[in-house]
Amino acid sequence: MKAGKNRFNPAILPLTGFAVYIFLRPLLDGLTHYNLQLLFQLAVTAAAAVYAGLILLGRARYRPTGLEAAALLFLAVNAISAAVSTSPYRSTRLFLEHLHYFLLFFLLVQMLAAAGERGERFSRVLRAVILASGILVCLYALEQYFWGFRETLGYLKESNLLATTNPDLLARLYSRRVFSTFVYPNILAGYLIALLPVAISLGSEAGADRRTLAALLSLLLLTTLGLTRSTGAMAALGITGLLWLAAAWSGRRARARTGTPDRLQPAWLVPVLTLAGGLIGRASCRERVFITV
Repeated sequence: MKAGKNRFNPAILPLTGFAVYIFLRPLLDGLTHYNLQLLFQLAVTAAAAVYAGLILLGRARYRPTGLEAAALLFLAVNAISAAVSTSPYRSTRLFLEHLHYFLLFFLLVQMLAAAGERGERFSRVLRAVILASGILVCLYALEQYFWGFRETLGYLKESNLLATTNPDLLARLYSRRVFSTFVYPNILAGYLIALLPVAISLGSEAGADRRTLAALLSLLLLTTLGLTRSTGAMAALGITGLLWLAAAWSGRRARARTGTPDRLQPAWLVPVLTLAGGLIGRASCRERVFITV
């Protein structure tokens, strides 16, 4: 029995590859490293095709994630939008990027489930990898804010290059809105918001050291998020926070009453939709929404 437990599980190999990918991906953005981004997407798509083939041949089993219907609906809307878009090339690229990230998510879930007990341990490794990469991104953003922007401007002035420097770059340097490895502050902000639940999840584990680490990581993420000065990100953070509080409150109330989690209470959608409507009412946010659509 013990030998069977220690037997090598082939699912660990692709999981290790995914861990390397997840660590490197935030450090190498897809705008300035487009060929590498394309390589990442092709690798994930090929892995998904191989796994789908194994499922069809009966060599692997598909584990439902609960996100299938939502993902298919989102991708269907993306595909229709790309088909009728006035900029088909750009819209198709966005559709393929979204498809790539959903494939990555489903593959990770399948691999973690296939790895069994080792998959549970490896999920904690993946969380550590995600947070380690996020810490590096945040530290680079702080370096930009406190030293990088000033030193870059000083170099441009000393070299008499201000007149020939791209105006957009100069505006970014003077604004001091950090973007780290993501080129645009708003993209960095979205990444930081996605990391927050991962950092907070540490606090749910036993031990004061884990809770302290979760608090410090959350503080680092929120500080960096504030330095992006992204209005859209702050709105997303507010809406996400309201939904999280609603889910936590509904679940706790239901467990106290019946011992089982309950669905999200519809009443909590009122402040969420009010906040979203108020933001869309702002000219800048409304313009971004309709340009995106």
